[in-house]
Amino acid sequence: MLPQLIAQKLISENHPTLDRPHCINGKQRKSPCSACANICRNDVYSKIANPEWERCDNCGLCVSVCPSRCLLPPAFSLEKYLTPLSKEGQDIQVACGKTKARDGLTVRCLGALPWEWIASAALLGELTLYTGGCEECELKEGFALFEKNRKKAEQFLGDAYYNEQVSITEIGGETAEAPPSQTYSRREFFSSMFKRSKKVTITASSLIINKKSDIDGLIFRKLLHKQSQIKEGMSFSWLAPVFSSSCRVCGICGKLCPQSAISIDTKDGVSSVTITPWKCGACGLCQTVCPEGGIAEIGVVNVDDLSPIEVHSAPASTCEDCGVTVKSGLALCPSCASKRKRGY
Repeated sequence: MLPQLIAQKLISENHPTLDRPHCINGKQRKSPCSACANICRNDVYSKIANPEWERCDNCGLCVSVCPSRCLLPPAFSLEKYLTPLSKEGQDIQVACGKTKARDGLTVRCLGALPWEWIASAALLGELTLYTGGCEECELKEGFALFEKNRKKAEQFLGDAYYNEQVSITEIGGETAEAPPSQTYSRREFFSSMFKRSKKVTITASSLIINKKSDIDGLIFRKLLHKQSQIKEGMSFSWLAPVFSSSCRVCGICGKLCPQSAISIDTKDGVSSVTITPWKCGACGLCQTVCPEGGIAEIGVVNVDDLSPIEVHSAPASTCEDCGVTVKSGLALCPSCASKRKRGY
């Protein structure tokens, strides 16, 4: 596992890593996702399947905007984000690179902070976010993303708790610059990567990450899940698919979900749908691909923690011809019924 982790970090040292199997566009073509391409000012994702990493300046906005979390930050960014989350009860300060504040964590743009990171920090202690000069910043598109992520964190935590824990302060600033590039010899490069991978693993383990393979695009959601389990007496609001009575539990949504957040189980003649909230990014792909309109909306689900919950069930009935799940009382699925009608 360690060589695999090191290899992962080697290719992501100066730019994010694209986890293609979890990309929405790798699952279907009906409704392509272009979130990363739309936010990137350097056209790194002009060909989303084959990013031009040499154009990347590692601003981090693509990682934050990705709905399926198929982009993993490079090792040094991940280490920087995880370190402030290593101790409960401590106050956390974060400043964008354009401000003059230098205490705490500094990022090029607050839009690079995933909403899950903001919520995790607020659950650990008081969080202060410093902004400044966003209108003139070369990363000005990041401010809208920051506002979106901030509101998601607020929705998750609830207004009262969020307002108690999170404050935003605007201060004067200076020009934001890209992080300086570094040149390594081959030996220095491998040595550096081993040390950084080890640091990331140590930091993550202090936040109840159990194994090295947990360090992927969902790492901040996993941390949020663990924190929600130990925060007794709190409830959280999570965006997830809301199933309607039209759902026949065919399983297509589960097969195409980028992070396998939806699972199907059949027992005693009943098929049920279970959602794992911390895996679900409310990307809406399940609603897009459902052939029956069985998902009414992507709506708010109130939970005590982010553990799996059963959200829908229906009598199990299978198509006589192909064996897929159909609505109770039907002998054929729509596809096979159409084939029979045409004499196939």
